[in-house]
Amino acid sequence: MSEEKLSKKVGQDSETSVEQLSPEVLDMIKHPPKIDDTIRDLPPDERKTNPTVAPEILDNRPQDIG
Repeated sequence: MSEEKLSKKVGQDSETSVEQLSPEVLDMIKHPPKIDDTIRDLPPDERKTNPTVAPEILDNRPQDIG
């Protein structure tokens, strides 16, 4: 299949898939929620254990400071 035919086919497929999406989904794609709101909506366990939300804190300090 030539590149021109392939690009036309891909273009047609993406157009039909966009038409099948509901207006609510399209609105969410165009205007996603703020990341802060999304993080606040997560359950507390997810916020504590998810490394993308709360990265691991490395503590290299000696334990017997004094």
